Amino acid sequence: PPPCLSFTHTNPLKPTHHKHPSMFATLGQNQPQKKRSVFQPNENDSRYAFQLQHFDKQADLIRPYQLLYYINDASIEIYDMKTKRVFLKKIQYPQVALDDLYAGNTVLIYGRQYQITGYSDAFTEERFKKFTQKTCVVLTSSGINELGAVLNLAESNELKVTNIRMIQLRQVEAERLYDDQRVIQSVSNGPIVVIELTGSEAVERWKSVMANTPTLASNSTQDAQTELDFYFSKETNTAQQEGSTLAFIKPHAIADGNAGAIIQDIQRGGFKINRLELFHLDKTNAADFLEVYKGVLPEYTAMVDQYSNGGAIVMEITSTSDVSNTVEAFRELCGPMDPELCKLLRPNTIRAKYGRDKILNAIHCTDLEEDSSLEIDFFFRIMKM
Repeated sequence: PPPCLSFTHTNPLKPTHHKHPSMFATLGQNQPQKKRSVFQPNENDSRYAFQLQHFDKQADLIRPYQLLYYINDASIEIYDMKTKRVFLKKIQYPQVALDDLYAGNTVLIYGRQYQITGYSDAFTEERFKKFTQKTCVVLTSSGINELGAVLNLAESNELKVTNIRMIQLRQVEAERLYDDQRVIQSVSNGPIVVIELTGSEAVERWKSVMANTPTLASNSTQDAQTELDFYFSKETNTAQQEGSTLAFIKPHAIADGNAGAIIQDIQRGGFKINRLELFHLDKTNAADFLEVYKGVLPEYTAMVDQYSNGGAIVMEITSTSDVSNTVEAFRELCGPMDPELCKLLRPNTIRAKYGRDKILNAIHCTDLEEDSSLEIDFFFRIMKM
């Protein structure tokens, strides 16, 4: 079969990966982005319907629900599909936006976590189909250091990052998907980052802006699905690097469109990404991860809610200058927990630029050096068991 991914450089036999492409210069100012609305409802539409499910831990059951989203006032209503009764009466709930309502995402409504599994009617499915097209983007090994800029480019073109993972393919695995030797070599000569982008006309939109980026892209929606299924069945490398620490980009920062800018800050701050994956934590996982803060920080419960309110990009990173100082150096880059304090004392830190308050402060970093291996192990080993 023909290759699913292709170079779009002027000379496809000699792709040029510029160290400082001009388009990255305008995307590298690291200014906080306002949340873009990828989905644009028709003016005559009144409401949309979605299928949800909630895991009832006490009963050990998955319970099905239906969510109705009313466009005119951003209100929601939830029905229990088993009892056929209203579970949550219609109420304004701006914390859930239309852009959050896509299959596979998780949303938190009044402290209760729901997974979106699909659409409840053909009308909603038809409306959202255009805005939920997916494409597969592969960042090759030579371009890992430009990951932040690539994500910035996607987000500035109204393409949402809905999944992402760093993997390493063997040549024999790449040959199962491709027959083009250039592509096989590109995806099997070192770690690569696979990105699922979602948005209106995602395939063609990314292909139109990807020139001079070290990426490969899907040729069609059918190819995209084949590639996404293939790549996201592969696990990340399980070997933890010496002198590494954890970076956890919080769900609100991703929803705000700031994931690319944050990663760009991390890479420019002198850190190498060893492992990367998007995780959806349930409240139990989030509570386990944050257990050290229970009874210590009054914000503990709100922190658990935020960590489980959508996808989070988790990375294992290492200092490129002094691995023995990775934990402290990254903590300095992140800044104090309170963004308002950061803005006064450390305005160039990640939390100062992308945080809102002590809960929505954009990023989690390891506090103590002895905890770094435990936190990395939690995500890249325990969460996969």
